[in-house]
Amino acid sequence: MSQVCSCTSSCCCATAPATTTNVYYYQVQAGQLYQGLLSHDGTDATLPYTPIADAAVVVLVNGVVQRQGTDYTISGTAITFTPAIPADAVVYVVLIKAAS
Repeated sequence: MSQVCSCTSSCCCATAPATTTNVYYYQVQAGQLYQGLLSHDGTDATLPYTPIADAAVVVLVNGVVQRQGTDYTISGTAITFTPAIPADAVVYVVLIKAAS
């Protein structure tokens, strides 16, 4: 089992902290920016709503823009990463939502 270290000496932990991938989302709507975390299993994540268009979604993995249809697909509120995102990746999903 992993543990979190917070020591100031040169000793520190016998086990390194676990790495997990957080999939962050940012939603831009009517000049406002909202953010949160998406639930995911490494391959599939659930978006907070169905995007209005393919061009209204931008996905970055470790700072690299991903190509829809090649690196990920979207069907309704489901986004599927192909291949699965690495365990230590930083993932951002930017959604542009029409004003309601």
